[in-house]
Amino acid sequence: MTYCTQQDLADRYGQIKLVQLTDKTNRPQTTIDTVVVEKAITDAASLINSFLGKRYQLPLTVSPPDVLVTYACQIAWFLLHGDTAGKEHPVRLAYADAMKWLERVSSGLVIIEGAGENVAPAGGGQIQTKGPERIFSRDRLQGF
Repeated sequence: MTYCTQQDLADRYGQIKLVQLTDKTNRPQTTIDTVVVEKAITDAASLINSFLGKRYQLPLTVSPPDVLVTYACQIAWFLLHGDTAGKEHPVRLAYADAMKWLERVSSGLVIIEGAGENVAPAGGGQIQTKGPERIFSRDRLQGF
């Protein structure tokens, strides 16, 4: 499941900028390379799922809330920029903001309403090990 579309990116950042980031073959750039855009959207969804999967059953049972679409767009936009987004670049800062939000979701500080049942957190069980009998024990060394 993807959380944003090419149209979402075009609406937020502009058709011209999307053309400039994706069209690597035409000079001057004239068209959006949909393969490049879809790859960024899919990669963003995979990253988001790695966080959401800690708390929610995937795929989500509801359409993605607006906040999730926004953060998916910010992540995909960052992926489209690649190395051109420097340390203090607004695109990198927006990406960092999205990552912080996803960390809050995965830790349970932020809840996605209507997203289905929470997945039980890992842990709570006992660690069980089985190995050979000890060679040196208190009883075997008695008298030494």
